Parts: sequence; structure tokens; C-alpha cells
Amino acid sequence: MLFRSNETFKNYTSGNMSVSASAVTLNNAPAGVSVSSVTATSSTTANVVLSYNGTDFDANLSNFSITIFGSILTAGSPITSNSISISAYNETISVSTIAGFGKVEMGTISTEKSYTVSASQLQGNLTITAPFGFQVSLSSGSGFGSTLTLTPNTSGTISSTTIRVRFAPTTLNVFNANISHASADAASQNVSVSGTSFISVTACDSYIWNGTTYTTSGDKTFTTTNNGADSTATLRLTIDRKSTRLNSSHANISYAVFCLKKK
Repeated sequence: MLFRSNETFKNYTSGNMSVSASAVTLNNAPAGVSVSSVTATSSTTANVVLSYNGTDFDANLSNFSITIFGSILTAGSPITSNSISISAYNETISVSTIAGFGKVEMGTISTEKSYTVSASQLQGNLTITAPFGFQVSLSSGSGFGSTLTLTPNTSGTISSTTIRVRFAPTTLNVFNANISHASADAASQNVSVSGTSFISVTACDSYIWNGTTYTTSGDKTFTTTNNGADSTATLRLTIDRKSTRLNSSHANISYAVFCLKKK
């Protein structure tokens, strides 16, 4: 409220009189707020209409005020309102963490792991996006896909919600990525996920993989670089000297077995 005893607007006659918006200034205004119009409704009162362009601000204000310049007042000196409080929307997303999935055979699906997400004062839906090789769902055992959408209540709140995650690799690699959580004007939050895919092969005496001959069981790795990015393939090899194996291939990766008869 602006108040000063016996103060009036210059040149006011009757009715509503438009006053230049440039004769009013805003003090400590939040980002995106400006004066839209000023109308004197009598010699001593005026309506100041503010506009807001949607710029996000997250801090509450208690010292916002409006000053009318003395150039349009009969006393010739400015007058400033009392302090005005403005409550901000502070859009917040909170997530917990999830353990790594370890090694999972390519073409299969891991057991599920889970984490929780919650949010407050959101202005729109919360979108959860899983990276390549991972899937998310709200239900255990079903509904898995690459994205989820959570809708806040009328207060912008999403109560703590359990998100199910599984690792479903379709390529050979070591995976380190993030499940993203995004909503309009809120700082995005990530949940890191990791896992390693592998193929399983049983051979008799030895096994050739990517030009290297292996004669012992265990996990073997092979790293290639493409456009500056490393890609690591993992082979889980079992040497079974009592088995008989023929030449074969697995997931577009050819391999040869030297042993063709049981020992």
C-alpha cells in the first residue's frame, strides 16, 4: 500500500486516468516482473498492474516494493509502498541411489533393483528416462520400458515413489549411464546405473576370440575404440576338456574351437 497524507496525482480531473508506466519503478522485483499499466482511479488512488513473463525464480521475497515518482505527484517527491511478500515456486526433485547390476549375459534380463523419487512444487509432469540397455517400471515384473511419466497432485507434489529398474543388454559393453528425471523449471536429477554384458562360451581345449587364443576358463575382455569412445566386450569362457564343440558363432562374433573329440 502507498500512503501519504494529502498527496494527489497531478492533472487528475475525473474517472480513470492513465499514468505512464515509466513513472513507477519496482524495487527488489523477482526476475520477469515488470509494470504493465498504471491507472489513477481518483486523485489519491491508483491501480498498478504488474506482468510476469514466466522466468523461473526460486527464492521467496519479503522486501518487494513499488515507488511512484514525484514527477506525477503534487508534492513533487516520490512515495514508496510498504514491503510486499512474494512466495516463489521452488521446484524440487529428489532421488535415492541404486546399486550396480554387475555382469549380466547379453540377451537376458537382470533381476530388478529399485530406488525412490519424490518431488514438490512442480509445474508439470515428471519424466523419467532410462539410458540404452536399461528399463524402468512402476510395477515389479511388468510394464518395463525406456520412459515413465509421473503426474504431480494439484500442489505440485509427487510423494515418494518406487521405481523398478532392470538391466537388459542387447550389445556387449560396459555400461555406465544415468536415469534422468526432468520437469519444467526444476533442476534435473540423475540416478547412475551400471552393468557389464557378456557372452558365455564353453570350449574343449582352447578358444580363439578376437585374434587371441585362450586356454583357461574365466572372464575375458576385448576393448575397441570408435570415434574416440572405448567399447569393451566381455566373454565368460569355460574350458571343458571333456566336451565336444564345433565351430559356431554368437551374436555376430565368430569363434573357433580346436577340440573336435572328447578326451
